[in-house]
Amino acid sequence: AKQAIYQYKFGRNIDGADYFANHMVKCFVEKFPDITIDCVVSVPRNKRKKNIHSFDHAGLLAKRVAKKMSLPYKRLLIKQRNNKVQHELSALERFENVRHAYKALSNSYKNILLVDDIKTTGATLDECARMLMLAGTENVYCLTAVISA
Repeated sequence: AKQAIYQYKFGRNIDGADYFANHMVKCFVEKFPDITIDCVVSVPRNKRKKNIHSFDHAGLLAKRVAKKMSLPYKRLLIKQRNNKVQHELSALERFENVRHAYKALSNSYKNILLVDDIKTTGATLDECARMLMLAGTENVYCLTAVISA
């Protein structure tokens, strides 16, 4: 799975978005059948990386997940600053690295599904969820294609 997500992310295998989104939705619905989601949000990328990879892989996954769940996709998070690359840092450094890197727009959505491609330490998801809750969201549920150690 890790190799497949890297092919999707770095090899520009955009068709992988449908494959991952199908499995992500299936897993979420099976494990959390009673949770009501109001909208789907993705972890935003910094513009420099988006240009390097030529597409927003987390955004594309989130859009596909939203479509398959018949939910709206919303851009409620923005990247405030370009931080260091997470995969080059220790677990503690990752949490420090993303602190205040994101900002959430004020919103009225009670339950948000936050989508990213890979969860390693959870630092990025944690910070994004924190920002969404500070902006008025009551519950943030996170969904990733791969969990890496």
